[in-house]
This record gives sequence, C-alpha cells and structure tokens, in this order.
Amino acid sequence: MTWASPRARAALERAEPFRDWLRVYPEGGSRTWNAGRRRVDGGEAVRIPDVAFLRALVADLAQDGLADPSRIVLAGFGEGGAMVLRTLCEAPGLAMGAAIVGASWPASLHCGQGRPTPILVFNGTEDPAVPFHGGQSRSDRKVGAGALASVGRTISSLSALNDCRAPLDETLPGGLGRKRIWFACQAPMMQWQIARMGHRWPGAPDQGREGDGFGPPAPAGAPDATLLIAGFFVSLVERPGP
Repeated sequence: MTWASPRARAALERAEPFRDWLRVYPEGGSRTWNAGRRRVDGGEAVRIPDVAFLRALVADLAQDGLADPSRIVLAGFGEGGAMVLRTLCEAPGLAMGAAIVGASWPASLHCGQGRPTPILVFNGTEDPAVPFHGGQSRSDRKVGAGALASVGRTISSLSALNDCRAPLDETLPGGLGRKRIWFACQAPMMQWQIARMGHRWPGAPDQGREGDGFGPPAPAGAPDATLLIAGFFVSLVERPGP
C-alpha cells in the first residue's frame, strides 16, 4: 500500500498566498511524532523531545534571517496535527496560529501551559486512524500509540483554551457536514466536520483510493482545507496588532 506524504496531500503551493511564504516540512523520527500519547503503564509512547525540536527549528530559521519568529504558523495532518496540539500546550506563543486536519487530542495530554491561539480544525466522521468518538485507532494503522480523545472533547478543550462562548453551527449543503464558528473568544476558532470522510485531507488532489484502509475519500463538494487554511493564516498575518 502506498500513500502520499503529508506534503503531497496538503499541496500548499496550490494556494496563491503560500507560494511566497517559506514553507517548512519537518519530519518526526521514525515517521511519527511525540504528540503526548502515553502507554498503559504511563510511559511516553514516543521518547523524542519533539517540542524542543520545533522550538529549535524556529530559532534556527529566525537566526538565519529566513523567518520572523512572531509570524510562525503551524499546520499538521494526523499525528502531525496531534503534534501541533501538543506544541500549542507546551510551547505557548511559538505559533501565532494553527490548523489541524484529521487529528485529535491525545487522551493523556493535559494542557496546563497553553494560551489562546487562533485555530482551524478539520475532521472526518469516518476516520479509522483518528476515531471520531475517541479511543484506539485501528490496529493496522501505524499512527502513534495510546488512546485518542474524541473530536468532541478536543474541540471542547480548544474552545476552553481560547476562552470561547457558545458556537454558531452551519449545516453544509448536500449533507456534507457542519461548519462551526466560535464567537467572543480571546482567539478565533473554527471547525469543519466533514461527513462520510475518512483519514483524508479534504480538497487534496490525491485522495487515495477506496479500500486503502484510510476510510472514505472526501465527498465531492467538500471544502478545500488548503485554500481555507491559506485564507485563515493570511487573515492572521494581516490583522492589525494591539
């Protein structure tokens, strides 16, 4: 079985704003990330200091004059998305905004240090790697270790982190799912819940194929995550400062 890399799936260069941005694609050791999952015995599922690695990466980019450390944004898919969530908790202020696709909060992750951060979230309701209602991913999916929280708990944790009030829900046409926007937050937050979608990047040119073990492709007409993330990040960069 072959599956495109997260870089190919996201195809960020499709979005006009990203063509002039520095795009960096770090890779975790052994093709995974230490996203904060823990084994039954309480030990870390992955023993690599990945939060420190991302801090050092940003520092190196800034030192080399390649990036403004105050204008860093993070995006991740699957375990990479879970790593973004952990980074928001343990390296507050490293990113001015974040987007996660096909990811949820590790059940054992506690966010004591996090602070409000603009975030955009995409999840499929039929994701075998990141179960919508939480728990272990399917045993044939090599996606980290340890249980995952439900998407609902993940969203609840993020809305609490951003000090949001009740959201406004919008049903997507054609039964495609739901868009949810929170208001009165200290930092903006939006979620796209895609019905009948598996572990996919909605809008990606490569949606895989039926029977590849990652669940159904994004349905026709589903929102394009790459374009929406680009618009979201541009809005953060262009908004006036305090």
